[in-house]
Amino acid sequence: MTRSGRRAGPRWIRTMMISETPTTTKKDVETVIQGVEVDIESATDEISSLEKENSEMQTAVKRAGEDRAAENRDYQQLVADQRAAQTILKRVHKILAKQYGAFIQQSKQPQTGVAEKHTVHGAGPGVLGMLDNIVADMIRTEEEAIHDEQRDQAQYEQLLRDSFDSIQRNKRAITSHKEIRSKLNDKLVQENSDLKSTDKELSALRSTAGQLQSSCGFFLKTFDTTQQKLADEIEAITKSKAILSGASFS
Repeated sequence: MTRSGRRAGPRWIRTMMISETPTTTKKDVETVIQGVEVDIESATDEISSLEKENSEMQTAVKRAGEDRAAENRDYQQLVADQRAAQTILKRVHKILAKQYGAFIQQSKQPQTGVAEKHTVHGAGPGVLGMLDNIVADMIRTEEEAIHDEQRDQAQYEQLLRDSFDSIQRNKRAITSHKEIRSKLNDKLVQENSDLKSTDKELSALRSTAGQLQSSCGFFLKTFDTTQQKLADEIEAITKSKAILSGASFS
């Protein structure tokens, strides 16, 4: 009974009328979908980053190879020039030494031109010594070039090994991320399918609730009146039975 003395209607009808639409499942699915989409985006970004890194390393290796080839050509040319020059200077040295030896032999004979003798005799060792120094410098230059070439080649080969290892490691990571993304895409398809099914179920529930409200609306509106009429009829029957039994209601 209410404070006005009338019942508010059957409890089960009132409960169905005031209950909210059950959307908890839909919210859960939507939350899962958002999480999957974030994970897919993260995997895609990681793949793009690794692919970019590999591309940059491949470009760097290509340029390093081009630079190394140019350096090697310069090295080959330098060594060839140095060795050719050394060959020529050694021949000149040999010729001058032979001539100087002839001058020495001639100097042992009586000479009338003392000044000329002194000039030839004094110039020989100086020129030969200068040639020896030039050849020695060329040999040092060649040795330094060989050392630098070996060092640069070793560094280039190490760069190739390091770059290859990094590229292969990135490729494995890319493959792994692609597999993860593929599984996430499959899950996203499934979750979207579940969301559609949930939407259909919720739509059906709303339709059922609407139909129930429409069919029960009249009953709810007339419930109090109907209940009062029934109460009045019961009271009248009770009085009639009492009168038949001889009771007085004055």
